[in-house]
Amino acid sequence: SKGYIMCSYLNMETADRLEDVACIVTGVKTIRDTIRSRIISVSKRARELGIEEGMIVKDVLKLLS
Repeated sequence: SKGYIMCSYLNMETADRLEDVACIVTGVKTIRDTIRSRIISVSKRARELGIEEGMIVKDVLKLLS
């Protein structure tokens, strides 16, 4: 896997320090909710892959596969 999508429990400063490809979503309770949600924050490495805030998770997963 190239990276991960997680709830706001993720510390983005740590993800950046570790050079992880990481994205944050909020307000989700199920996998279906997650796939339909929008990214609210991305790490520096995720941004390098073309992932940006506001993207739909379903589309981001294609970039991470």
